[in-house]
Amino acid sequence: MARLLLWWARMRLWALMPLLASSGCLFLDDINHPPTVSIADGITTTNKGGVLTIHADALDPEDGRNVSVAFELLDAVTLQPLDAQCDYDATTSGASYFVSFYRTGTFEITATASDSEHATAQAKVMVTITDAPPVFATKSMVRATSTRNACDLNAAGDVVTLVLAGPKAVTEPVSDADADAHHAGCAPSETLMYSWRISDFPGGAKPVLTAFDGSGCLAPTSASGLVLEVPTPGTQVCLWTDPMLVGMTAMYSLVLDVSDGTTTVSSPVGDVPVAADEPPCITGTNPVAGSYVVDRAQLQTFDVDGVVDDRDRFGGGISFVWSVWREADPTWRTVPSWSLSSYQLDVSSFGVGEKVRVRVEAIDRTGALASSAVCSPDADDCIVYSCASLPNVCHKWKTWDLELR
Repeated sequence: MARLLLWWARMRLWALMPLLASSGCLFLDDINHPPTVSIADGITTTNKGGVLTIHADALDPEDGRNVSVAFELLDAVTLQPLDAQCDYDATTSGASYFVSFYRTGTFEITATASDSEHATAQAKVMVTITDAPPVFATKSMVRATSTRNACDLNAAGDVVTLVLAGPKAVTEPVSDADADAHHAGCAPSETLMYSWRISDFPGGAKPVLTAFDGSGCLAPTSASGLVLEVPTPGTQVCLWTDPMLVGMTAMYSLVLDVSDGTTTVSSPVGDVPVAADEPPCITGTNPVAGSYVVDRAQLQTFDVDGVVDDRDRFGGGISFVWSVWREADPTWRTVPSWSLSSYQLDVSSFGVGEKVRVRVEAIDRTGALASSAVCSPDADDCIVYSCASLPNVCHKWKTWDLELR
């Protein structure tokens, strides 16, 4: 009988256990659940030096909000940690992360939430750091600082000085928003570099750029070319145009390129119009060119006392070619090694009644003589076009006709 009672009691106890569990009086699950974490939507792109705010929402149903959050940075391409000394600067305030990057790229930010039992959860976000390119001040432009010639033109072969100029109120024509972005104690990641470039020029021309040293243009060397690096955006440069020009006008175009090591930008194009070199024009002689009867016993003196030219000036860059024609030898003979503006002719050895002609032709730096297609060799006055001489009548050469007595 006793054994039967014990069996009956055990059966009743097992029958009561489901009832106790369903009533909430029996709790058998003591396993810790990890927290949850997510990263709120927000701005995930900025330039170097800009501040990104990353906020993590972390929660644990068991610990409430007693959850700690830690952040980690990785290069999204190499999956390597960043250099905390120079690559970025970051601070954490609760579940918010404030970070500034000093290099471009795509980076992975991981937020790790931990509860009091050290259970963890992670959320990740990708951020993109871009380069702020150099920017030219509004209305900055390439301007010529040299004076145009007498025709208000640049003649082929001229040396033209140029500079990048901004508005009068702007002291620096180029800026870069993140040029100085760097971690304290580290060198800036950017150094602005400036270079002038001839972006377009007449076909067949060989222009070069040289530096302006403060007083003049440095002469071209074998290293001179279409590009010239300069220390500052306000540095003047010298454009050596080609003296050879096909046609009447042509155009050279120049820009200033600025690079921050990542991005290169170019200034608005500056155009330098170039016209063909104008011939020099004789504006005065003594005696006035014409026909004269002269004494064979007297030394005959001829002077040029006025010349105009688009590029060169009388007494500087202008030379002369003197020629003599005589009836006994009806050929124009150039006086050798004589380029001065004055010439003396001894006619004592010429025959009485002989006719002699003396001609002077003005020459500029090109050394060009008037061709027979331009002026007949027998013409006393070679008249050509030049904008340097008003009203566009240019006397390229003048002639004195002499009859000896």
